[in-house]
This record gives sequence, structure tokens and C-alpha cells, in this order.
Amino acid sequence: SFCTLLLTKNVLMVEIHWREHPCGWPGKQGTVKTYFVQKTQRKGYFTSLHEAITKAEPYERIEIGAGSFFENVVLQKPLEIAAGDSGGDRPELYSHGTTLTIDCEEAFIEGLSITTGDQGSYSVVIQSGKPIIMGCTLANVSVTGHAEPILEKNKIMNSKKHGVYIGGNGGGSMRSNTIENHSWYSVWVESTGQPEFVTNYIQNGQHGQVMISGQSAFFAEDFEYENAALGPNVTEGVLKDEVVPIFRGNRITDSVAQIVKKAETQRKKSQIKEVGDSLDMGSFKIEKRKSVINEPSQSPAQYAVDARIDELWKDRCAVEIKHNAKPIFERNWICDGIHNGVYFHNRGGGVFNQNKVSRNAGSGFCVSSKSNPSIIDNDILGNQLSGFVLFQDHAAKIEGNSIDANGPFGIKVCRGSVCLHSAISKASLITKNIISNHSKVGVLCTDASVARIEKNEIRGNGIGVVTESLASPRVVQNLIKNNKNGLIVCNQGRGNFIENEITGNESDGITVTTLGHPTVERNRICLNRHNVKVANKG
Repeated sequence: SFCTLLLTKNVLMVEIHWREHPCGWPGKQGTVKTYFVQKTQRKGYFTSLHEAITKAEPYERIEIGAGSFFENVVLQKPLEIAAGDSGGDRPELYSHGTTLTIDCEEAFIEGLSITTGDQGSYSVVIQSGKPIIMGCTLANVSVTGHAEPILEKNKIMNSKKHGVYIGGNGGGSMRSNTIENHSWYSVWVESTGQPEFVTNYIQNGQHGQVMISGQSAFFAEDFEYENAALGPNVTEGVLKDEVVPIFRGNRITDSVAQIVKKAETQRKKSQIKEVGDSLDMGSFKIEKRKSVINEPSQSPAQYAVDARIDELWKDRCAVEIKHNAKPIFERNWICDGIHNGVYFHNRGGGVFNQNKVSRNAGSGFCVSSKSNPSIIDNDILGNQLSGFVLFQDHAAKIEGNSIDANGPFGIKVCRGSVCLHSAISKASLITKNIISNHSKVGVLCTDASVARIEKNEIRGNGIGVVTESLASPRVVQNLIKNNKNGLIVCNQGRGNFIENEITGNESDGITVTTLGHPTVERNRICLNRHNVKVANKG
């Protein structure tokens, strides 16, 4: 509340606004000078934020009235900048480049709208310090250097770049923000700091929702093999710090699939007939056109009405992890992706624990290219193609997950799962999971792949386990029950099957056919229609 009116021009004394915030000014109590900015000229008021910042001393306050203010602001001293009492109209700052640059140890920004008219710029750039931005509407944010901001309860939306970019050694805490509708990724992290994302709603980035990337490399892979003694932090021959952001309790979703379906429905109703006709659908514009997706220079929020979902971004995913990045994901919901939920490649890794990965149009998790994540105690259900796809030299640990009703396959292991390099030479470990209710196969091993499949419960699938095409998994101490078929080894498939219980399957417990050649030892095979069947040169 306002207290004593001073005679000094442009200044009031008010109770310090942020004192109760956990990151408020240390040791500051009582009153603080407040300067006022208003769009129209008025005695005792500034007409630009830049003038008010120049006048204010550190740890003083600036209040901005309603209206639009065109200016580039550089904040290099600790100030509070907030919306004034303007009857609910949010003051807007905008420019043709970066509108607000923060380069000071502390600041508090609240209740503003900050945008940019430059497609190549970020509306807010945070270069240093621990500023707090709360309750604002922002086009996008860049965090660089050693900055560790707190972004809380903001709407970060509708930009031509990434929604939130964190590079350098940037960190900080992003809590309860809505981050949506950006031309590139909603969130891109390549910082060696440790930013934390908690309870945010992240959706509708054109290229995907979350990209986590370490440093790309420039030496040949042979360098790494020859210098393995340098240790596990070598990435393609170069020692790099790991990128380890934390994501907890976020909803990471992509409603593009629903929008395309809705567009197809509108087309069938003949609401859009000719090329060039369009229909606005919230943040997206549906337009009848010849190509499937606009060129990058055009608006990202336009899709052809006759596009099929599987033609849009076949490699697109909600979360992408690469280049030795090792994020921590806990208790997030990753859902409704237009293709895959989470994609690890180029030595991506990290820990995924207690997440729900569901309803993605592709697979829940894809692991490839020498990646080695730990995926533990997650619910992976209702994805359309599979729960997991493992290919190209992976070394994942998949443990204790519920993998249920993911289209045809629970887990698909293919294309060479053992690497030559000693740091990741072991095959992926698939253990203690419940793999159930898949229309074709619970676990499919194919294409000369190798995996360790141990102590899982594999039930209610079309076939419990299939190994084919020179695949040679090690399948130990699993319960394979109540499938239509328990185990099929075919088409030159191999493998070691040891101490499993294969029981209660509708047709055959074990079928070996078409040059299949498994080793089967010490298993309990019972209560199947045919316990063991060997046919067709098996």
C-alpha cells in the first residue's frame, strides 16, 4: 500500500514489494522509492522506461502504466520493474530486436508483456545474475553466461525462435510457466549449468517440445577408440562437460496431431475447398495448400488440411536428447506427440524415473546411436507404434516399467545393439518390467540385435517374445504367460533362453521354425496347448 507522498518529483515511498519472496533483496526492509512510467505525458511521471532506469538508484522500484512502449532496455543495476495499477491492462514493451537485456546480479520483473518484432531475436536476454521474472507474458527468453534466473508463472508464447533457450553455463529455475507455440523448440537446453524445469506446461513447438543437446564434436570416431583411456566423458574424441538439466512434474504435449485431425474433419465437411482457403483454429491456421508443411521462413502454425499425421515430421519427437546430454526427468507427463515421445541419439543419456509417456503417435521411447539412458519405473502406455524401439548400438537400462497396450510392439530391439567401444560394450538390459497387451509381440528382437532380457513378466500379448533375422538375445528368468504364443524363434533367429517360466499360452509355448536355432536350458514349459513345436527346418 502507498504511504507518504514525497515532494521529490516522480517518487513515492511504498512498502518494498518483493521482500517476502524467497529471493528478495537481502537485508532490505521498510520503504523504497518508486518511479512511475506512463504512456501520456503527465506531471511527475516518466514517459519511457529507459529514463526511469537512468534515474533510479539500485534496489528501487519502477511501476509502468498501461500502454505500449517501443524501446530497447538494458538493465545493469538491481531494480524492481512491475506493472502499475492500471485496471487490468498489462503494459507492453516491444522493439525490433531484443527488448529487455538483463545484465546485473539481481532484478525483479512482474506483470509486463515483453515482445519483439524481429524473428531472429529473443524478447528477453538474461546474461548474468539471478533475476526473477514473474507473471509476465513473454515472446521468448534466452539465458546465457552464468545467469541463474527464476521464471515463474509466465506465459512464454508465439515466437519465431525457441521459447526458452539456455546456453553457456546458464541455469536457474523455471516453474509453473506455459511455454507454447514457437517456430522451433519450446525449450532448448545446451547449458553445462543445471537449469530446473518444474510443473510447466510445454507444448506445440514446431520442431518439437524439448531439445537437450551437449556439445557437438569435430574429431573422427577413430580418435575416440584410440584414446579410450581418457575415460567415459569423451564424446567423439573431445572431453566435454555434461548437460544435466532437471525436469520435474511438467506436462510436455503436442496438440498438432489433434489439429491436423480436426482440419481433416473440416475438409470433409467442405468448409475449406480451394487452395488458399484457410480456417483459424486457436493458435493455428489451417490452410489448403499443395505442400504438407510450410517452408521454415513462413509461419510454423499452418498445416495442409489433407496431410496425414505420419507424413508430418517423421523424426519429430516431444523430447530429444543428444550429444552426451544427461538430463533427469521425474514425474513428467509426455503425451500426444505427433510422432515419438522421447528420442535418444548421438550418445544421449540421462535418467527417466516415474514419468508417464502415453498417446504418442509413434513410439514412447527411441534409443539409438550409442545412447545409454536409464529408464526406470515409468508408465509407457497407449503409444501407437511401440513402447520402445532400440537400434544402432544402444546400451539402455530399462527396468521396472509398466509397458502396456502400445500398438503392435511392447519393445522392439533391432540393428546391432552391442558397440565396439569399451565404454558401452554391454547390450541393453531389459529387466523387471511388465510387458502386456500388445497386438503382435511383447518383445521383438530382429536384425542381428543383442539384448539382455531378464526377470520380466510378459503377458497378454499376441506373441510373448520373438527372435528372428540373426538376433541373439539372452532371455533369462522371465515369466512368459497368457499370450497367444509364448516364444517364437524363426528366420535364422538365435538366442539363449534360460530358466524362464513359459506357461498358460493359448497356442504354443515355444515354436522353432524356418532355420531358427535357439539354445533352451532349464526352463519350465507347461500348460500351453503345445509346449514345444519344431517345424520347417527349425
